[in-house]
Amino acid sequence: VIMVDENAQIVDGDTILGICAKDLKRRGLLKNNLVVSTVGCNLGLIKSLEEESIRVIRAAVGDRYVIQEMVQHDACLGGEKSGHMIFLDHNTTGDGIVAALQVLKIMIETDSKLSDLAASVKLFPQVMINVPVKTKPPLEDLPKMQNEIKKAEMALGDSGFILVRYSGTEPLLRVTVQGPKQKAIQEIAQLIATTAKAEIG
Repeated sequence: VIMVDENAQIVDGDTILGICAKDLKRRGLLKNNLVVSTVGCNLGLIKSLEEESIRVIRAAVGDRYVIQEMVQHDACLGGEKSGHMIFLDHNTTGDGIVAALQVLKIMIETDSKLSDLAASVKLFPQVMINVPVKTKPPLEDLPKMQNEIKKAEMALGDSGFILVRYSGTEPLLRVTVQGPKQKAIQEIAQLIATTAKAEIG
C-alpha cells in the first residue's frame, strides 16, 4: 500500500512502517522493540525509530527476506519502501488492506491527520537511477564503478548511504543514493550510473 495524505503528499512504505512501529511501541505491542526493513530503507526512518528506542534490522530487498528476518528475530512488524507491510500478528504475508486499516485505526484513535503522523518520520532525500543493462556481470568485477562508490561513501560518511544492485525482475542496474542534500546525492548517483553503464556496456 502507498497512501496519500489530505495535502496530496505521498506517504510511502518507510513512513507507514515508522508510523505503525511508533504506535505499537506506545501501546506495548512491539515485540522486542524491533522492526525489520531492508537495506534500501531510508536513513531517516532508522534515526526516527532509534529516537524511540526501536531497533531496525535491515534484510535483503524483497518481502520474503523481510519475513525470514522477522521470524528469526521474533519481530511482529516489517516492511519496505515499496509498501509491502507485514503484520505477523494479523497475517503471514504482506497485505495492503491490513496495512491501510492499521494506519486508519491510528488516525482515528489519535485524532490525527495522516500528514501529522507522517511528519513524525523525517525521511532523507533519495535518488534512484535505473541503468538498462544487457548483461549482469558481478558488481565486484566492475572496478571503476566500485572506485566511484568508495569515494562517494567516504564523502557521505554516516550521513548517507549508497545501494547498487541489479533488479531481480528487469534488465536494470539500480543505483540508489541517500543523503542530506538533494543536489549532492543526485550528482553522486549520476556519476555512479554513468560509470557503470560505460563499464558494463
